[in-house]
Amino acid sequence: MVPEVKRRGEFLYQKRSIPSPLGEDAHFFRLQVEGFADRILHGVPTPGADVDNGLAAVRRLVALARSAESGSKVLLSEAEGGV
Repeated sequence: MVPEVKRRGEFLYQKRSIPSPLGEDAHFFRLQVEGFADRILHGVPTPGADVDNGLAAVRRLVALARSAESGSKVLLSEAEGGV
């Protein structure tokens, strides 16, 4: 007798695993490179984060570092220097 495979969400209890999609189209690095190529070759807007988002993230890290050093609040507009 074969035990019944019980599913809860996508977790397979019989195999104690989560099935992952197969195929090259699901490969993250490939999709990232294809998106970059589309941006360069065809001028397609970059999906997701852009340079301004990256700069804002680094500014937040600098503000956190300065706040940790000084022990006081640091405004994002006042954050300067490296992390």
